[in-house]
Amino acid sequence: MVVPAPSESPRYLLPVTDADIVVAERHYGGKSIAREIIEAVVLSLMIFLLVQSVVQNRQVLGHSMDPTLADQERLFIDRASYFHLGSTYPLGGPLRGDIVVFRPPVQGETEDYIKRVIAVPGEAVQVKAYDGVYVNGHKLDEPYIKDEPDYNWPETGGAEVVPPGHLFVLGDNRRNSSDSHVWGFLETDRVVGKAWLSYWPSDLLGFLPHPTYANVAQPPVVP
Repeated sequence: MVVPAPSESPRYLLPVTDADIVVAERHYGGKSIAREIIEAVVLSLMIFLLVQSVVQNRQVLGHSMDPTLADQERLFIDRASYFHLGSTYPLGGPLRGDIVVFRPPVQGETEDYIKRVIAVPGEAVQVKAYDGVYVNGHKLDEPYIKDEPDYNWPETGGAEVVPPGHLFVLGDNRRNSSDSHVWGFLETDRVVGKAWLSYWPSDLLGFLPHPTYANVAQPPVVP
């Protein structure tokens, strides 16, 4: 193979060897295979870490969220929606009806919990045995629960207001769940993310539905 010699006129033609090509690649931006592999590995690692910071997977353990979520069911968790700077949630933050994964508030527990958000800061919440849950005096329509609760909360009667930086969460299996009616309000800093997609077993594949509560105003942001 020949190419024009580096002069103003293509009058002189010089042979090009393999060595010339290697030198040209070295000086004019060519990359070695080893370098390309390293760059590909680094890029893949960066993408993996980015995805892991936004989406994680979790496995449901137990029956506290029956019938909505089954024991051993596997979910994808959205962490981005709950990103916050202080008390500000740029992407929305936890809302009533969200199914949230959080670090356990019970001493000695190591596995994350999963429950449903019932009330957010500033709202008055009350649970009445064999009746249902009331927020700001309105009974919630909850077709997703297994049974009506068999307890009163608070035990002293009346309602309690959710303090700033906290949530009131309950399992959908109201009579068999370790939740806010047992250990109190949940600190929002413990929340890992929102469950949004079930991916196993395959017959449960799909996005988790979000309920609406027409008779209770839905605050846009958790203060």
